[in-house]
Order: sequence, then structure tokens, then C-alpha cells
Amino acid sequence: MRNETGCFLQNIQLVNFMCHDNLYVEFTKKVTCIVGNNGSGKSAIMIAVGVLFGVRATAMRGNSYKQYIKTGEDYSLIKAEIKVPGASEESKSIIIEKRLSPESSRIRILINGEVAGKTQDDLNTLTEQLRINLKNPVCFLTQDQSKKILKVHNLKSIYAFFKSATDIENIEDNQVHDQNLVLAIKQSLDSVSERQANKEKTLEAVENRLKLKEEMHSAEEAIRRLKVEHAWGKVHREEKKRIEAEREREALLNKYSTMSQTKKELLSKIEETTGKLSELTQKRNSLQVRREARFDIIKEGMAKNERRKTEISKELDQYTYEIDQLSKKIATIEQILGRSSESEKSEETEEVLMESLKLLESERAKNEKEQMSLEVKKAQIELTIGKIQREVDGLVQQNVKREGILQSYRQHDPIKFYGSAMEAAISEIKQRKLDVIGPIGLEISVKDKKWSKAIESALGSCVFGFILHSQEVKTEVTNIFIKYRVQKYQIYLTKPQKERAEDRIFEKAMKVAQSSLMQASMHVSSPVTTVLSQIQNSSAIVVEQLIILLGIEKIGLLENRRDGYLLLQKKAGFDFFLTPAPDRIQYVGTSLSDMRCTVREKQLLVSKEGEKELMQEIENTNTKKNEIAGRLSDLSKESRDIQKTLQTHLDIQIVLRNKIANLDERITRNKKAQGDQLQIEYKQYLEEMNNIQKQKSSVNETYKEVLSEIGKNQREIIKIQEETEYAREEEDHLYRKELKGRAQENEQLKLAVQENEAELGSLQKRIDRMNIDLEEMHKECQVLRESAMDLSDQQVLIVEKEPGEIEKEIIDLTAKTYAYSTQPSLFEIGDISEELQDDEEQRILKEKRKS
Repeated sequence: MRNETGCFLQNIQLVNFMCHDNLYVEFTKKVTCIVGNNGSGKSAIMIAVGVLFGVRATAMRGNSYKQYIKTGEDYSLIKAEIKVPGASEESKSIIIEKRLSPESSRIRILINGEVAGKTQDDLNTLTEQLRINLKNPVCFLTQDQSKKILKVHNLKSIYAFFKSATDIENIEDNQVHDQNLVLAIKQSLDSVSERQANKEKTLEAVENRLKLKEEMHSAEEAIRRLKVEHAWGKVHREEKKRIEAEREREALLNKYSTMSQTKKELLSKIEETTGKLSELTQKRNSLQVRREARFDIIKEGMAKNERRKTEISKELDQYTYEIDQLSKKIATIEQILGRSSESEKSEETEEVLMESLKLLESERAKNEKEQMSLEVKKAQIELTIGKIQREVDGLVQQNVKREGILQSYRQHDPIKFYGSAMEAAISEIKQRKLDVIGPIGLEISVKDKKWSKAIESALGSCVFGFILHSQEVKTEVTNIFIKYRVQKYQIYLTKPQKERAEDRIFEKAMKVAQSSLMQASMHVSSPVTTVLSQIQNSSAIVVEQLIILLGIEKIGLLENRRDGYLLLQKKAGFDFFLTPAPDRIQYVGTSLSDMRCTVREKQLLVSKEGEKELMQEIENTNTKKNEIAGRLSDLSKESRDIQKTLQTHLDIQIVLRNKIANLDERITRNKKAQGDQLQIEYKQYLEEMNNIQKQKSSVNETYKEVLSEIGKNQREIIKIQEETEYAREEEDHLYRKELKGRAQENEQLKLAVQENEAELGSLQKRIDRMNIDLEEMHKECQVLRESAMDLSDQQVLIVEKEPGEIEKEIIDLTAKTYAYSTQPSLFEIGDISEELQDDEEQRILKEKRKS
């Protein structure tokens, strides 16, 4: 009877174990329940108990103990304290420590503070004494075991669980084994006497059979070993597959991370574009504020002049008042002098003259003011007339150009496109009968004329090209161009059409174009064509030369811009797209760009639509010119009326100046008639009044200057208003253009973000599928590893052979074993003894060897 007793798990400490850095758990004497969220480490405590008492890692969601070491740490420590009640009041304290490292594990057992063991055998002995049976599901039930029990829920499985939990299964097995052993012993004793008589006779046969059995045993051992290797080979093969899958998943994760970064960059660009739009608006507002500030400065100057005008008016009134006072003094002196009735009459005449002078000067000032206003108005009209006249001249020049182009369209002589110098050079080339094809533009025929502008833009300077086949002809053609001073031409030296027939340039290009158009039809519904498809009926050698030079099979033609963006993003095989306008849609760096192509004033490839469009533009320009001419006529008439009015005012000014001069002369004659002391005083007053009148005249001149300055300010305000209106129109045009460009860029970036998000979603789905596949592969590897561990007695083998090679060796050894089992020597002693046990044969063989 073993000395067995019960025990109590007091506490457990986990250091660097799975998800725990340093966990200490103390258990109560009754029941301890551990609760927590998923992944908080509840199962880690149970796994630690299993690891501490030697439960295999494969039975607890692992492959080896080193997997339980926390990531980034070098070791893991499990420490548990067990209380064993004794006969005395003091209980025995047992501390079990297990230190795990990637290479090995160490055990230390302390009983009441003293080391009692350091090996697994010591721990097994201790667990047997303390009746710790972790194989019993009642004592220790792992998650995998509980899942199996719950999954196979029937009476048979429940009874098997009951037998395992109560050890009845072991008792029944032992009893059956003992009964069989007793029966075997009885049978052996009964047959000993019979077999003893024949043992000498059968010894030789037994030896032969034993030899064969040894060979069979070694073969079976080799088969068993190969089966173990085969199992581990399958494990390693699946592990390799799993590692490759993990690498593929890692690559997808890296790609996902890169695309996420790209998405952030695109969003940053969108934010940057939005910021640029805000800056553009701020800049526009800033320019508006500057113009308004300039306008305010001029208005302020004008207001200042108005105030100055008011002050001068007051000063003139003051001078008038002083003149009145002096006139009164002069009248008093004249009364004292006692002038005759003739003098009085003269005095009255002088007063009347002074009053008349005031009225004339007032009328003259009023006339000058009206004249200044008319001059300002005339200057404004003249500025407007100049501006309108320039606009009319511009429209006339545009119409002259357009009518010239229209005339060339109607004549439709393509050679005129190249100019007179090129025409003369081509004429001489034909006279010399040189083997020359060109210019290329004359050899091209477009199927659909609406693509004329786009195709001409795509061909560029190639329309000025000539195709030659020898260096001598090239020299002659070059000399002809130099002779006629042809500035723009291209020379292409190629093989003749017959020699390049095997190259099949046109056929290959048509296949590329058809493939691209087929891909395009899968993505968009609007019609798409290529430059090659539109000019394929032209000269074969010209078409092939353009394929070599420009790759016209990859230049797309479409009307819908959005479809162009989409096809370039889908990489349908096109280099870029052109619209009928023509606009060019292509990649610039990593972003899509949409730009208007430069179109020549003269067109080589003319379409009826282009002619109609040009005629409509000429008609619109003429209508606008007639409207402006009518307005110009009205303004000219108004200017002439103002000029007549100004002339009338000038005539009035002359009359007023003459009247004022006569009055001054009469007043002077009156002053000369006065004498004596009072007369001297009288003269002084007259001189003083004359000086004041001069000052008043000077102030009047200043007043005129102020009025002129005010008129100048008014003209400048009108000019600034016109310039402001023109600048505002230009800024609005540029602002709308820039706004459109930024909006298109923003739209492109948003499309790129949408595509990025779609691809990210696709990658995420692939990653999720791979995670599921990896989880299944991991489970399969786990099952294979458990099976292999069972076959290899819990030892890990490194197998270099492939499972297929091992299977062949197993088949060969199995065939060899079968051949041994069919040897006649195994049946020679069948008539003596039906069956000999291996241990009996070994015993007989040993006895013979001793003798």
C-alpha cells in the first residue's frame, strides 16, 4: 500500500508566462473561480498548472514549452505552493518551481524550505504520493478535452468519461490482463512436457525461425522508424506550407500598409488642394482690397480738394466783404470832398460799375465751372472711345485671320498648309522623280472627320516628315530644302515596304489596338477608338512609320473625359487620350492631368464641322463689332455736342473778359479825377481795394486749379473703375479656370482614394481568407504533430527526406517482411508444435547455447 495523502494548492505565481508579466494568484480552501474578458489570461493559469506537473504541451494548445515564454523574454518561471496536512498541528509546505527557457526546463522542489528534488522523476514521485493525477479529467480538464466530451455527447462517451474519472477502466484492464496471464501460464505448463520431448528436434528449426524473425523484427523496426519519419516529414512539409503562407500573408500585410500610406498621402493631397483653393480665394480678396484702398486714397484726395474748394470760396467771400467796406469808405470821402452833381453822378456810376463788375466776375466763375465739368465729361468719353476702338480693331484682326483660314478651308488645298517654300520644294522633288514619300500629312486620310484636330495634334511635327530609302536621296532632298529655305521638315530613312513585310508592324499594332479597345469596352460604355483605327486606310508605309515613331496604336480617342480617366487608371493599354476639342488626358508623374492642346491657326486635316464652327465664330464677331460700332457712334456724337457747348462757353468767356476790361478802365478813369489829402486817402483806399481784388484774382486762379485737380481726380476715378472692372473680369476668368483645375485635381484624387479603398478592401478579404486558411493549417499541423509525437515517444525528429521517398522505403520493407513471413522454414515445425511463443523460443535458444 502506497503512502498517499491529500494536499491543497495554496497559491501560484507566473513570471513572463504567456500574456502575464508577473501574476500571483492565491486560492481559497473551498472553490476559487477565475473570471475575466477573452484574452485576459484565465486559461494561462490552468496551462501553467499543467506545465508545472508535466502535462504535454500538445494537450494544451501548444507545440512545445518554449511557446509559453512571453514574446521578447528569455525565460519563464512557474512557482506553486502546496500545503499538505500532517498528523501534528503544523502542515507541510511544498514549493515547486519550474523555469522554462527556449533550450530546456529546470525543476526545483522545496519541502519546508529545503531542496528535496531537481528532476522530473522526483516530481513524478511527489505527485504520486500526493495523489495528483492530471490524467484524470475530474482533476484536470483541458479545453480540448472538454470540447471532445461535449462534441461526442452520448451514453458511451459519458460512460467512458465515468470510467476514466473513477479509475474503473484501469482496474478492469488489469483484471482482464491478469486472467489472460493466468490462462497463458496454465496452457504453457500443460504444453511444457510435450514440447520438452521435441525441443532438441525443433531447436534447429527454431533457430532458423528466430533468425528470420530477427530479420523481420529489424525490418518491422525499420518500418516503424520510417513511419515515424514519415509522420514527421508530413509535419515538416505542412509547417513549410504554413510558413510560406505566413510569408505571403506578411507580403499582403506590407502591401496593405503601403496602400494605407498611399491613401493617407492622397487624403493629404486633397487637403492641400483645398488649402490652395482657400489661398486662391484669399489672394483674390487681397487684390480686391488693394484696389479698393487705392480708390479710397483717390476719393480721400478728392474730398480734400473739395474741402479746399470750400475754404477758397469762403476766402473769396471775405475778399468781397473787404471790397464792400472799402467802397463804403471811398463813398464817405467823396461826400466830405463835396463833389458836384457831376461827381455824384460819376460816383453813382462808379458804384454801379463795381456792382456790374461783381456780377460779371460771378458769371465768369460760373461759366468756368461749367466748362471744367464739360472737359471732364469729354475726357471720360474720349477714354471710353479709345478703349472701344481698340476692341473693334482686335475683332477686325481676328476676323481677318479667320476669314483667311476659312478661305483656305473652302479651297481645301492641303499643300497650302506647308507654305510656298515647301510647295516649290515638293514640285522640284517630283520633277527629279526622287523616291520620296511625303510630306506625311498629305498621305493621311481620316475616317471620321470629327477627330481631325485631335489626330493632327497627336501627330505633331510628324506631318512635316518625309520617308526616304537611301542616303543619296536624303542628301538631294536636304539640298532642295536648303535651296528653297524650307525651315520646318523631318526626314525618316527607312527600308522599302517590300523588305519590311516580314516585320508585320501593322498587323502587330492592330492586334495591340484591338486588345486595348476590347479592354476599354469592358470598363466603359461610350465609344472609344485609336489614331491607328482612324488612319489605317492611309499609305501603309506612312502608317507603319507613325506606329514606330509615335505608337499611334496606343493613342486613344474618346469624347467622355471621365471614361478617359477611368481607362488610364485601369491600365487598359493606352498611353494617353485625346478629345475632339482637342484635350489631352494623360499621367504626369503619378497623377492624371487634363490639358488643352495647342491648335494651329491653319489646319491640315480639315472637317466640315471645323468650317461651320469657324463661320459661326466670324458671324458672332461681326455681330459684336456692329454692336460696339453703334455704341461708338453714339459716344462720338455726344463728344461732338460737348465740344460745341465748350466752344460756346469759350465765346462767352471772351465776351465777359472784354466787359470786365471795360469796367476796369472806367473805374480807373474815375479814380484819376480825385485830389488833395482826402483824395490821397481816397487813392490809398482805391489802391488797397485794387490789391485786394488782385489777391482775389490770385485766389480765383487757385480756385480754378482746385477745380482742375477735382476734375483730374474724377477722371482718375473713372479710369480706375474701368481698370478695376477689366482686372476683375480677368481675375474672375483666371479664378474660375484655376478653380476648375483644382476641382478636377480634387476629383481625380477622390477617384484615386476610392480605387485605393476598393483595393484595400480586396486585400483585407484576401488577408482574412489567408488568416482562416492559416488557422486551419495550424490545426492540421497540430494534429499531425500530436500524431507524430505519439509515434516518436514525445521526441521531435528532424527529417530531411520527403514523405514520398519515405513511403517508397516503407513499401519496399513491407514487401521484404511479407517475403520473410512466407519462408517455408517458418512452417517446418508446424507438425511438432502448432505455435511457439517468442519467449519460449528465446529460452530454448539460450539453453542450447549454454550446452
